[in-house]
Amino acid sequence: KNLGGNRPYRGDTLNTFHTMFGREIPEKPGFYAGLEKYDPSDELRSKVRDFQQNICSTLGNFTVLPNRYAAGTTLNLYRGTNHWRDFFDRFLIELHKHLTGESAQDGILADLVQANKQAFEPYRTPEGFKNFLRGLLLEDYCTILNMQPRTIYIMNYHWMDPDDRESYFKAAAHYLENAAAIIRNRGERMKNLLQERLM
Repeated sequence: KNLGGNRPYRGDTLNTFHTMFGREIPEKPGFYAGLEKYDPSDELRSKVRDFQQNICSTLGNFTVLPNRYAAGTTLNLYRGTNHWRDFFDRFLIELHKHLTGESAQDGILADLVQANKQAFEPYRTPEGFKNFLRGLLLEDYCTILNMQPRTIYIMNYHWMDPDDRESYFKAAAHYLENAAAIIRNRGERMKNLLQERLM
């Protein structure tokens, strides 16, 4: 009733695949258009396939976020089309600014937070934001000492600079390693919580 397209909440992918690696080439399964622009090694290609086939679509990579429209967009749509380029670490940093009253806030995100006030209101303090992170099992995106959202990924994507192979490969390898660790850890925590509640 409340979850899905045009409803108050919707499922959201934390660590996207297409931004870094592009879509699968229809006539070449296991090959991705963004990655192939850089003529990758077979080793990297294999790691990307494993991430796409065995990690990216697992439970630990999904969450539920508010979905009401503002400024002609939603949180899901805006995350993928602005300068954060769907990097979830950057989104959390920006959301933290809004919910804790920091300056230099993104205007459209402010409109979206206001439109989804019923979902965000309990989290509009520093401690409230920490509860938001704990509730969605997002601690791996934060610093250990004070649980502040942190920059994790190298801001790069497959169309950023096709002439700079070295920077792309560095960012891609960093993304694979960190995203996989976060997804696996979060998935394991979800599994353990479900087991506890079903016992």
